[in-house]
Amino acid sequence: MNLIEQTPGLIILNIILYGVIVAILYTPFRRNHISRYAKSISLLLILMFCTFAFWGADWFGYLYYFEAIKSGTELSTVEPIYSWIISVLSPNYIVFRLIVWGAALILLYKTIKNLELDIPYTLFFFGSIYLIWFSYARASLSMAMMFYGLSLLHRSYKNTLFTKIIACAFIILSFYFHKSSIFGIIVIILAELMALFKLNKKWMIVLLLILFPLIAHFLSLFLNIYLSSSMLDEETTLSNYMSAGVKYLMDDNNTIGIGVLIHRFFERFPYYMLAFLSCRLIFYRRPIKKNVLPFVWCLILLILAASLFAFSSNFNTSVLYGRFIRYAQIPSCLVLTYMYSNRIYPKAIRFTYRIAVLGVVYILLYVLYNCIQAMAL
Repeated sequence: MNLIEQTPGLIILNIILYGVIVAILYTPFRRNHISRYAKSISLLLILMFCTFAFWGADWFGYLYYFEAIKSGTELSTVEPIYSWIISVLSPNYIVFRLIVWGAALILLYKTIKNLELDIPYTLFFFGSIYLIWFSYARASLSMAMMFYGLSLLHRSYKNTLFTKIIACAFIILSFYFHKSSIFGIIVIILAELMALFKLNKKWMIVLLLILFPLIAHFLSLFLNIYLSSSMLDEETTLSNYMSAGVKYLMDDNNTIGIGVLIHRFFERFPYYMLAFLSCRLIFYRRPIKKNVLPFVWCLILLILAASLFAFSSNFNTSVLYGRFIRYAQIPSCLVLTYMYSNRIYPKAIRFTYRIAVLGVVYILLYVLYNCIQAMAL
């Protein structure tokens, strides 16, 4: 494997591929119609972007994991399922990534179909906003599994008892594909309860906000003890394989500069904006499609729960906050599509989309800039 070091050329390839994906999906988005050929090509390019996500440091960190496991080394930071995929199913690193991200994309596409959302809109929003983060870490497969399970639980056709058992199995099994997925599973359970409650949903949102400080204390205590140790070990291992420039961007242990602050704003503001619009949607009792409602609640609760870790100066909780908020990427994409296609808060949705796309362009260029700077040293 020769691609062992991040270079400006590799990042430029990702930037070009990102531009091609957005260009291919733009016309179907404008027409709300996508041909089978355009859909196949766009999905193939999206898979290619995930397989060769050179812009992110994890691509090179996982290469180290792959080679270590292939040589017989046991790594506690890698879930046993991935060790098995590497040892048994993957003759090389590219095949490993094709298996993991290919499975994640299939489940994501099935989730879109289960919710009966407009495919051209969903693919465009996913490709132009959420693709880079979906391609970043193996946790994407765990996310895709749990949200596919949730969509299967609420699909409006062929929803038998057996289907519901399979749905619950996907949600539970997602835990074995990434340690942090316990966070998403807890949120899904809460979202299910919120969607099913007969109480006034307006006051449920008010109650959540009132109880936020108390929930912050107990959830932070539990999850920080349960997850921080193993996740930080993984963070340290990956950091050893980052280029100097990208390490500055991704490693929360470094002093935060203006470039990182801008990146965090662009990445996280759209999540908060969509969660706010979702609260308004529920607060003012606007009708919400029954199978989409659990994802609306998921988005709200994910942002609230992740934010519990934002109010601590502790490095552990800072890392958890950054990782947990990315669990909102799939619900955000689905809720954004639903609101856009139903013309719900159209001005706010357009504004949120522009900020999100600007953030993607910014981070790709910023990573490229830092990599060039690192190579020049």
